[in-house]
Amino acid sequence: MLIGFLVSALGGLAMQVSAVEGLIEQFVSGHADPVTYDYGALYFSPVGDELGTRLRADIAAALEAEGPRGGRSDFSRGTCVSHAVVTGWQAAERAGEPDVYLRWRSAVLAWHETVEASLATELLRIEAEADSPLEMTVLTRRARDQAWRQAVASTMASTGDMPAEIRVMAMNMGLARTCEIDVSNRVFITAFLERHDWPRISEYGEAVDHAVWLMLQHASPELQARWLPVLAELVALGETRPANYAMLHDRVMTHAGQPQRFGSQFVCNAEGRYEMYDVEDPAGLDERRLEMGLSTVAENAARFERLSCDPG
Repeated sequence: MLIGFLVSALGGLAMQVSAVEGLIEQFVSGHADPVTYDYGALYFSPVGDELGTRLRADIAAALEAEGPRGGRSDFSRGTCVSHAVVTGWQAAERAGEPDVYLRWRSAVLAWHETVEASLATELLRIEAEADSPLEMTVLTRRARDQAWRQAVASTMASTGDMPAEIRVMAMNMGLARTCEIDVSNRVFITAFLERHDWPRISEYGEAVDHAVWLMLQHASPELQARWLPVLAELVALGETRPANYAMLHDRVMTHAGQPQRFGSQFVCNAEGRYEMYDVEDPAGLDERRLEMGLSTVAENAARFERLSCDPG
């Protein structure tokens, strides 16, 4: 396997050297998939260090061209690509040998295919059951969002189902895929809300209401702040779930550097564990959460106790 890998790498070396400078553009344009790309074929080539330097330079140039960004939700296609490329390169570096890297990558690709197969089944169900094109569109987008977020969460919470190095590679590649979905949904939800206003429960049902809120939760801070007072009015009318307003309120407050009200937002601490972001009136938190249809503080915290995070 090792010999075959090196022969393949050497045979394609001239093509790699000539094409690598355009690789980032292929990723950003969608003509190549940065999540499933074989970075080992580049890393283990005789000029791997040189190619890595070129890739990192291309990433930096792509990000600079997209302009300044701030805040964890203010991302772009370029940041998603950079996450995938750096992860793939680091995985090859940690593997140390081509055959080890190939084994890791094979396991991650198998996991990737499992996620996609499950998602495909869910999309067929949505297509069969949706009552309108609008419902099918937003529920399809919600399904993609949740499939990959849940897949990443499962790797973060895993304690032994997957070897550590493979788990890290899977988690980071899953985060890169989630990032891509968020970028697409951000463009969609901005245009959708301008065109349709909020889809009220009485007209479209709770599933559509929840799907649109979910995409708004992952949209820009500016769009979230703009729609927060609208959701406050809709809650009073029974036209959106109270939990939608509560969690969006917390998201807007944390973006503004203010204490949250309902305790839904957690941050990664220096020990690589999640802890609740600052909250106003902690003594009344459980009461406020229950009023909005949320779980108790203890039940919510238990969800995050199983997860690890990157403090960097």
